[in-house]
Amino acid sequence: MVMPIQLCVQAGLFFLKHAEALGKEIPARELHEILLLSLQWLTGTITKSSPVYPLHLLREIETRVWLLAVESETHSKADGESSVVSQSPAIGNSTSIIEQTADVITKIDSSMSLPSMKAAERNGMRDNNLSHHQHLQLFEYNSEATTTNNARAKRRGKTNLPLRRGVTDNVESSTNDSDDNSKVFFRSKIGEQARNLLSEEEFAKMEASLSGWEQHVRPADMEKAVLSLLEFGQITAAKQLQQKLSPSYVPEELVLVDVALRVANNGGDGEINLLSFDTEALSILQSLQIASGSNMIDPSQAMEKLAVKCGEGRGRALIRRIIAVVQTAKILGLPFSEAFEKQPIELLQLLSLKAQDSFDEAKFLVETHIMPASSIARILADSFLKVCSVHFVFGEENTYYVTYLD
Repeated sequence: MVMPIQLCVQAGLFFLKHAEALGKEIPARELHEILLLSLQWLTGTITKSSPVYPLHLLREIETRVWLLAVESETHSKADGESSVVSQSPAIGNSTSIIEQTADVITKIDSSMSLPSMKAAERNGMRDNNLSHHQHLQLFEYNSEATTTNNARAKRRGKTNLPLRRGVTDNVESSTNDSDDNSKVFFRSKIGEQARNLLSEEEFAKMEASLSGWEQHVRPADMEKAVLSLLEFGQITAAKQLQQKLSPSYVPEELVLVDVALRVANNGGDGEINLLSFDTEALSILQSLQIASGSNMIDPSQAMEKLAVKCGEGRGRALIRRIIAVVQTAKILGLPFSEAFEKQPIELLQLLSLKAQDSFDEAKFLVETHIMPASSIARILADSFLKVCSVHFVFGEENTYYVTYLD
């Protein structure tokens, strides 16, 4: 009889090795599905058993899965294709690659939060906590984030102090992490079980895969995954992944997007009083230097400034989409929260009923959101084309732009 741990290891490593072998030869969508299957097996989700892989390495595989999901979704949207994926053992049916991934990750998290899993983690992976913590500390350090660390330290006060480490320490730690983490794992209870249940060849494969995946997923990849999800509008998924990877360090962009959403929700009646925000949001808004003498700010101006403050590919596009939805909601007479829950193509459909009164809002909505060209053309054919000519061109990042000619 094959034990659950043996089955999980064999199946998980099969898909992991398959992903390593074909990673550069197959589309991102296919690689995503293979790694997602591997993740489900290695976490014990499929067999409803404890994980058979070190927790920090599972997080790294999850990071790679999210990066591939974002890449696949972006390609689908840019090509004007439906992002719905057909049934697969890893995913099942859902509406988009990212949403499907979120569903599976939620199931994995639920499985790993069961009492039996918590007990196994306490007993079998306690020794791994230190190396895991050291590994996560590297999350903050990457080529893009280093230049803003001083500003972030001032903004977040003592919160970031535990993460401050010398550059030399980081280099040495990253060099030794692979060997140290593997040794700690194979001394753990889970490692002992794996050694007893697997053949020498299977155990050697597992040992080799440990160091392999630690080399594949860098700290920069971890932050990129979080910020890519944020840029794509997956705010909840971005926050959840950030909490797993480095709960003590919050990228500034997550805070900026949160402030932009609060401004959008509170800006329906015109100017907003700064005193209505908490200390952190107040500090950020004051730094924009747009407040009047009476501490009032213009919501549109504030959100534009917040978008500029966010780096390209690090949340700026999301804030611009928030601005577009705010403008659309105002024309439609809807609360921002209600408009933000609607699909962009649905908002465009509603704007089309306003005809010439909503040209600017419709144009900005299409500029900032990726929508199927066929759907846009159908809506325009039913309304706007009666009074104007419309031309489609490709802009940056393959987003569809609309130019209106009288």
